Amino acid sequence: MSAFTAWRAPADSEIADGVAALAAIIGPVETAKLSWQRRLVASEPGGQWGLVIQCCARPSLPNLVPWVDEIQLREWPEAFPLAEGVAILLGPAAQNPEEVMRERRARVKAHEEEEAAAKRKKQDVERAAKADAEQREADERRFNAAGWHRLDEWQQAFFGLAVRVQSRDPSLAADLRTIANEGRGSKPARPGFPRCDWERGS
Repeated sequence: MSAFTAWRAPADSEIADGVAALAAIIGPVETAKLSWQRRLVASEPGGQWGLVIQCCARPSLPNLVPWVDEIQLREWPEAFPLAEGVAILLGPAAQNPEEVMRERRARVKAHEEEEAAAKRKKQDVERAAKADAEQREADERRFNAAGWHRLDEWQQAFFGLAVRVQSRDPSLAADLRTIANEGRGSKPARPGFPRCDWERGS
């Protein structure tokens, strides 16, 4: 690309000539758009018509990682002769520095959104873990975890069974708790053979 070394904005009296020169390349319909007219400049010296394009570092390397190397997000204006400027702007996106920059900014935005989502997810997990730990501590205080851990395995088994049957058979649950309480400090006596169908309960 052969950019102008210096350029200037055209005077109001010159605009019509610049528009005509641009229309000869891209046609009057496109030239009528302000987005094209705003790009018009004149070289100094010489007064050659050109177009201003926002350029960027290494536009031919699309696989760069812009959020790692900030120089890839720098852009600056340069002016090119009309035909060359038109070829850049209407040519392949990979060779158009403005399109390259749009793609890089989109990648940076997507990366930032992914990082933000990952951070939110991590914070949600941490909050849930903290809430669970706080609830566990509250339950241990409320339901006498220290007393539970002082029970032997027999007593824990009876109290555990009482909890499981409480909603269906409160009377049985009370009996199981009585047995467990009677065994506090000593192992409950093993029951004798029940002389019934103890396996099926019929």
